[in-house]
Amino acid sequence: MRGVVSRYAGLRSVWIILIAVAGAVLANLAIYGVARLLGVEFWFTAAGGPLQVLPPVLIQFTAVPLLAGLTIAAIVGHWWRWVFLVAIIVAVVLEVGTIFALTIPADFDTGSTVALALCHLAMVPFTVAALLALRLRRDARRERKQE
Repeated sequence: MRGVVSRYAGLRSVWIILIAVAGAVLANLAIYGVARLLGVEFWFTAAGGPLQVLPPVLIQFTAVPLLAGLTIAAIVGHWWRWVFLVAIIVAVVLEVGTIFALTIPADFDTGSTVALALCHLAMVPFTVAALLALRLRRDARRERKQE
């Protein structure tokens, strides 16, 4: 993982963030697609009646929080190096915690619950790799400025 992260760290921050978001979205769409092929339908009951989780919702629920979190970390990281380690902890807690707070309590069937839980877990490596790459990038820039 270290080699991937260090190569990744050579990119501009915006590319690190966009690659992580695109990777997480593609991973979640792959999980969703396999689940659909296996007959999982992703229906749940909301206040207005039955609803189905469709790919646009999955994309939005993957991309928006990851894009926001990584962007905030990249900006704050200019002044506070430790934000990246704090962000790793917070992100993993949120990505895993929302399985228990949102996915399991919803009235999904077992297949939907498992697939959506896997989607939450699939975000973890993309988030961690991006945050470590952003941290390495920041450190490299600081070293170049001191020379």
